[in-house]
Amino acid sequence: MADLTTTTHAVYIPETWLDETKVALESNLVLKSKIKNVPGVGTGAKKGDVFHVPSVSDLSVYDIVANTDIEGQAPTETDTTLTLDTSKHCSLYIPKHLAQNFSKYDTRSVYTKKIGYALAKNVDAAIWALFKTLTTNTQGVDTSSATDITDAMVRGGFEILDEGDVPMEDRYMCFYPDQRSAILGIADFRQDSYIGAGDNPIRSGKTIPLYGVPVEFSTVCPTGPDTTPYSRNGLLFHTECLMIGMPGDVDLEYNYVPRRKAWLLSGDILYGIDAYRGATHVVQMYTDY
Repeated sequence: MADLTTTTHAVYIPETWLDETKVALESNLVLKSKIKNVPGVGTGAKKGDVFHVPSVSDLSVYDIVANTDIEGQAPTETDTTLTLDTSKHCSLYIPKHLAQNFSKYDTRSVYTKKIGYALAKNVDAAIWALFKTLTTNTQGVDTSSATDITDAMVRGGFEILDEGDVPMEDRYMCFYPDQRSAILGIADFRQDSYIGAGDNPIRSGKTIPLYGVPVEFSTVCPTGPDTTPYSRNGLLFHTECLMIGMPGDVDLEYNYVPRRKAWLLSGDILYGIDAYRGATHVVQMYTDY
């Protein structure tokens, strides 16, 4: 004798679509706010516009000699340029009936946020890519012998920047998330006897600034320069290493396209990224892949 089952009577089982949507996890985006944002790039700027930042040289000091005219100095100055050379878009079509009748969800709202995130992630990745090319100063190795971050690597990076007269203020560090565990495992960075009482990493689970420099973690952090991924490109840098110009935030449009019988939801950005002070203001911190 047969029994009723959930298979034979599946059509009797009601299905419910919840109000909640499962949004894809997002990377921590950290670099855009940490580099020099060039002022004066107005909303009227267009692709191809070039902005010039003139330099101011150091001057020399000379002896004052009796009965000898003082000669003025005339340094030949150069400039640093920033070109708005990158335009990106992120777009999708929402069918008319899906937008108006069939979906219980606010499709436009949820994907508007995702468009903004996708474009912001593109900017962050572009900044990482430019940082990756500045390899004058390094700590750690981009080989199969690469290790997790060490106290000696951090101090070595500080020494490099100090000897280059890079200001202590506005320095930052950023690593791939696996280095959080390595940092929390270094006694100098977590024990009260070294850092004093307070927001101890063991109690809070947070990584406090290392020697006063804020530390960020992001999965956007790329692999090292070698074609074989031996390492991750961690960074110790000053905010004036790179510069970015962006006329405005994401330009978002929502228009009905009759021939597609759909609404076009599209966001675009225009920006330019270049070296400001360049390789002297960053140390590549190669850590284990």
